[in-house]
Amino acid sequence: MGEEAMSPVIGTVLIMAMMVTIVGTMLAWGIPQIQDNEAWAQYATTRSNLLNLDADLDQVLLQGEGASRSTTVSIGLGTFVVRDSPDTLVISYSGVGWVDLAARSLSIGDTSFRLADLQENVDVLNVTLSYPDGSSWSGSSVEGVLSGFPAAVSGLRGSVSDASNSTALGGFWLYRDDALSYRYASTAGLFQLRLVSGGLLAREPGGNLRTWLKMVRGCGIKR
Repeated sequence: MGEEAMSPVIGTVLIMAMMVTIVGTMLAWGIPQIQDNEAWAQYATTRSNLLNLDADLDQVLLQGEGASRSTTVSIGLGTFVVRDSPDTLVISYSGVGWVDLAARSLSIGDTSFRLADLQENVDVLNVTLSYPDGSSWSGSSVEGVLSGFPAAVSGLRGSVSDASNSTALGGFWLYRDDALSYRYASTAGLFQLRLVSGGLLAREPGGNLRTWLKMVRGCGIKR
């Protein structure tokens, strides 16, 4: 009788031990793994959204002035923040082969900067500055320096011509590298994405900075 009574007890204890082991394994490994998979899926979805936004930006840039496109970016978790950057990007271009224009030391808030023809074929340059609010300013460089204009802002454009004969030579643009940033903290770590100048920067938990960058307005690839 004693041995027969012990068999159900041992069986019950074994079953409970198996259940505790299974539940413990799920709590220690299974649930965190599921949470990590969910976090990576959320990150991948957001990255896809930002890459789609990047592609739309490329289309607008290719279509030129006046082009527009509507884009919806949605997230389930995390936060999006538009971050103002103090860094600026200056793009100079020349419309004739015998001039190589260079706008140097130009940043937001400046009222003077260096502007020169690197081929030294033109000494004095006439410049018309166009501001995003519709205002404009005109002046001429003195010994390679343009000064006296209202403070430079992001979106400033300059048209340059030869002071001696009014020949159009080229121009320049000034942009600020503002960024659309995304942050998401999870059991897998901290995910970060940043859309900068029409390109995407991403940092994954435990990894290095990964870059998908196509710089604005066809000025090349930044790595």
